[in-house]
Amino acid sequence: MSEPVMSASARRQGELWSADARVWADEQEFRAFPAVERALELVALTSADRVLDVACGAGGAVRLAAPSGARLDGVDASTSLIEIARERTPSANLSVADMMHLPFRDEIFDVVCGFNAFQYPTDPVGALREARRVAKVGARFALVIWGSDEQCEASAHFRALRALLAPAPPGTPPPLAADQRVTSYLASAGLTLRHDELVSCPWDYPNAAAALRATRSAGPVRRVIEQVGERAVNEALLASFAPFTSPSGAVHYDNQFRVLVATND
Repeated sequence: MSEPVMSASARRQGELWSADARVWADEQEFRAFPAVERALELVALTSADRVLDVACGAGGAVRLAAPSGARLDGVDASTSLIEIARERTPSANLSVADMMHLPFRDEIFDVVCGFNAFQYPTDPVGALREARRVAKVGARFALVIWGSDEQCEASAHFRALRALLAPAPPGTPPPLAADQRVTSYLASAGLTLRHDELVSCPWDYPNAAAALRATRSAGPVRRVIEQVGERAVNEALLASFAPFTSPSGAVHYDNQFRVLVATND
């Protein structure tokens, strides 16, 4: 089998998300599952469908989709996350690949999913266009992204981490995860938005230590650790947990994630 075409950006993302892959898979990934389950419900998978999960991570969504009987494919830039995904759903076709260079022919998928996925490439519209390339005409697209900062209390830890870094250059757009212009990105990629709703995804940790361990496993947090060091990141995160910590020490966030369904018409 030939080596996948991987951009420098994709290789970098793969490294970041592989650093604490098992922690992410066991302690953090499932926290977005209410929104993922709703997205899968909306696209109404059947056994006749072929489904692609772009940036499938540790395969949580693939596992949730498996009972439908659909033919399941998934790609991710992280070798470690793909290994875990294969353990979870051996029947799925899961591979290491760059979402900007999907290793599939044109127009073969009935459903394309991207759950907290399209905010990570340097060119979100380009990634959506590549996803559209491999989708059949009339295919359904299911996306989950973070709601706005006001809708996601867990955004507090991202604000704390951003404060550790040099300010972004003027005009730098926010990540797709928090960018309410997502509908324009879909339109630019040739997709038609059909449904848009918010789904509650509360995050509960028994204590600050558990919240710290889980939060640090995400790729963007790993990148900040590399830039400013573990001590600074740990201190910033622990401080950001404080307003959401109960007298018992448990950490709770109320979050609204955005579920989008589009079609390739």
